[in-house]
Amino acid sequence: MLNRRQLRRIASLLPAPCAILGDFNLVGPTMVPGFSDVGPKAPTHRMADLLPIRIDRCLVEGMTCLNARVLPVFASDHRPIAVQLRPDIKLLASVAS
Repeated sequence: MLNRRQLRRIASLLPAPCAILGDFNLVGPTMVPGFSDVGPKAPTHRMADLLPIRIDRCLVEGMTCLNARVLPVFASDHRPIAVQLRPDIKLLASVAS
């Protein structure tokens, strides 16, 4: 519950287009109004080295995800994610005017 509240607070401070990426330590939907979860859907962590779960996320508002993937483990207990994002052109035009 606290993680979701913190995410909603962070999201409320950011103007679109924007992205929030990282280890959310959150299982299930993020429930951040106006944001889409566009990160890869594959597991990014193994809880207790047994249960694969997805806790590393990418939330966007006013952006389109062109590509999202989970990378191999390197120096962490999490698998990093890579996302390629593009700002929504219509949103950028409205912000500029």
